[in-house]
Amino acid sequence: MVVYTRTTSDLRKVARFGWQLSEKGHKLPITMRGGGTDQTGAAIGSGAVVNTTARMDAIFELDVKQ
Repeated sequence: MVVYTRTTSDLRKVARFGWQLSEKGHKLPITMRGGGTDQTGAAIGSGAVVNTTARMDAIFELDVKQ
């Protein structure tokens, strides 16, 4: 499964969905996917692959204390 997120709310929904499945005894590994330019060969896992590069391409706010 590939998930294209638009907002941080979408990220929360994917995590919540994975949590709900785990409560029912199912596993859904979640792999965050960036630009794929790292030295690991841009490996992906099974389960949900969350692609943030397609639509989440700007930083609107940065809280350095968090």
